[in-house]
Amino acid sequence: MQEKELVERSREGDRAALDRLLYESYPIVFGYLLKMGRDEELARDITQEVMVKAILNITKFRGESKFSSWLLSMAVNLFRDGVRKKKPVSLEEVPESGRGQESAEDVALKEESKKSLIQKIDRLPPEQKQVFLLKYFYDMTYEEIARSVSCPVGTVRSRLHNGMRKLREEMGKEEDHGL
Repeated sequence: MQEKELVERSREGDRAALDRLLYESYPIVFGYLLKMGRDEELARDITQEVMVKAILNITKFRGESKFSSWLLSMAVNLFRDGVRKKKPVSLEEVPESGRGQESAEDVALKEESKKSLIQKIDRLPPEQKQVFLLKYFYDMTYEEIARSVSCPVGTVRSRLHNGMRKLREEMGKEEDHGL
């Protein structure tokens, strides 16, 4: 069943359709919150709150974006409003899904590159990190991100541009030092 059909059925009161939408979207919301706050317990709490809000407000979802984008918008707002209370965990601890049939050497090289990139993303200012994650990890459009973070599209583009510039500078420093 397609997402649009699941959404429509959910809006009409079909609990099984809503359960499926929430089940499929849970890892997306949780992963975003874990990457933003670096706190597993906080990510679980806010994800649960997002799911409850989605259940209570499903009839308000207009379908102008993907369902997961709507949930991520709620997550962005709840995260921002709920303040970051606990000690952060490194992004490096966020579990990755299955790897396929790669050699141990390939996996090690990819892990090292991933670890280095994650550390750089983690050092971005919160506003830049937020739009970077929404754009490149969750494939949201500039318009969806702008709605999610309550700012103009131009501001989203500027934050993303500045974040990418900082990442490139950091990567250039590593190359200059022979890393």
